[in-house]
Amino acid sequence: MTFGPASTAVASRINTQEGSPQFSDTFQASDQIDSASAAEPFGWSGSLRSSCDNGKLSGTRSKVCVIGTDRRTYRKGEAVAARIAWSHVPAGSAIMVYLERDDPRRDLPYLGPVGALSLSPFPASGAGESRFVWNGRQFPCAPTDLPMLCANPAEIGRYRLRAVLYDSTQLSVVGWPDPTPPKVLAQSASRPFLVDGMPDLKPIARSLWWAALNTAMNARQIDASSALAGDMNGSGLMVLQRGHDRLCAQVPGSPPYESSLEACLLKSAAIGEAGLLAIKPEDAQVTGSVGVRAGSLSRDVAVQLAQKAADPPYRRRVAFHRQPQPGEAGYSHQKDGDFYAWSRAHPFATTYLSDSVSETIFRPDLGGSWIIVVNEIMAGGSLDDSERFADKVLVLVRSDRVACVIETKPYRGEQFAADPATNAFSCR
Repeated sequence: MTFGPASTAVASRINTQEGSPQFSDTFQASDQIDSASAAEPFGWSGSLRSSCDNGKLSGTRSKVCVIGTDRRTYRKGEAVAARIAWSHVPAGSAIMVYLERDDPRRDLPYLGPVGALSLSPFPASGAGESRFVWNGRQFPCAPTDLPMLCANPAEIGRYRLRAVLYDSTQLSVVGWPDPTPPKVLAQSASRPFLVDGMPDLKPIARSLWWAALNTAMNARQIDASSALAGDMNGSGLMVLQRGHDRLCAQVPGSPPYESSLEACLLKSAAIGEAGLLAIKPEDAQVTGSVGVRAGSLSRDVAVQLAQKAADPPYRRRVAFHRQPQPGEAGYSHQKDGDFYAWSRAHPFATTYLSDSVSETIFRPDLGGSWIIVVNEIMAGGSLDDSERFADKVLVLVRSDRVACVIETKPYRGEQFAADPATNAFSCR
């Protein structure tokens, strides 16, 4: 398939077999591969672009040329080789080779990495020629501030190699930028070449998962992402083709939820002029719904029952069951003046119970019960920490709506020891 001027023309060359979003094995070469070389790259000075006439470097100014790549088309992850030539280069200079997309706009959210292809430039002086080889699978990175090569192949699309001649061998590729960056003496780019093969569909799966989640949350069918299988990266979703031009993924529910959600996007919308594009979740269309399996409790109902069971011993130890407005606690600005001074004089007046939930686990092995941890904390007021409470309460909520307090521990430090499957406990 060809990444040409019209995205629709590119999309028409994608294999449209029902169910399997296979992309064509080979990008087809076109006239644009050569004509695109006239495009001026963003970020590089056109006045420093070397004129390369079939590798012949004439004149007296410093020049660098990418004479040519060894092929016009590469499989994804395959090594790319090119001949780099230079002339009239002062001593102490160096050349860095970059991978860039063959799209002069540079404002589209393309998938896959681009940039420098080595951790440091290679030295050059006078005139010479060298064969440059990039393995096609690694880019410089600094995950721990230490520059290294990370496995990350170029995504399918149309690219160029750009050779840049600097006046120094010291160049920061990743990590902290150079306080005094080296000067660019010359630059030039190769003819465009193509990378083909099967693209990484995980970014598309991630967008489809988020589209399904947002739809279900906005419709108030679920109250947490855990109701859907997979995770925020779309792990486990299978992206399939529906009809001629749609990529879809079914998003199953996580017990006790059942889901008929399917998120789809136009395949042509994922194809830009020079590669695959990131798709926003809001660009996908979602059908279907999420519901709770018959005989089971939803997470939000189980949380309410757990809080109702865990709260009573703590409610009488605070002034309010929720965060109050100052006036509800007896404060008047006109009569009492500064609120903080009033609060210090009435340290208990604005205390309230915070009963947030930190864990919710559905247990099919316990008859479809929920295991929920309720954090019972005294909030508000001006009391010293020694006068406050902070506990965590382990609660089992059965499918018959009966909630059982299993164990209570201090909020910090201690871990629960009781096993809901074997320990005896009383229900409230």
